[in-house]
Amino acid sequence: MTEPQPSIDSLRAEIAETRAELAQTVDQIADKLDVKAQASRGVQHAAESVSASAHAAAEKVRQALPNSAVSKLDQAAGGVHRLAGSEPVQRYRTQMLIGAGVLLTVLLLAGRRHRKG
Repeated sequence: MTEPQPSIDSLRAEIAETRAELAQTVDQIADKLDVKAQASRGVQHAAESVSASAHAAAEKVRQALPNSAVSKLDQAAGGVHRLAGSEPVQRYRTQMLIGAGVLLTVLLLAGRRHRKG
């Protein structure tokens, strides 16, 4: 028995589907070979992680401070937030977030030492 011949439309549809799959595969390979994009994603992930840690540490500091200090901290944070959109800050964002994380860690440790002492 002979098999029926596929129609021209079905062949064209199959070719279009194969091209789409091939394009997706090529994009995935190109993404894996794009070292700069991978490094950029790694830096962004690290910055987000540092930012989350800094927020958690800031909340711990906030809970340990008296209300008057918290209001001053809120005012300072508002100024920092306005400044954060500036171009130099955006350029050095990762380094600044790491520095902020280190500063908050030092403040937490100093607060613990002060309470124990």
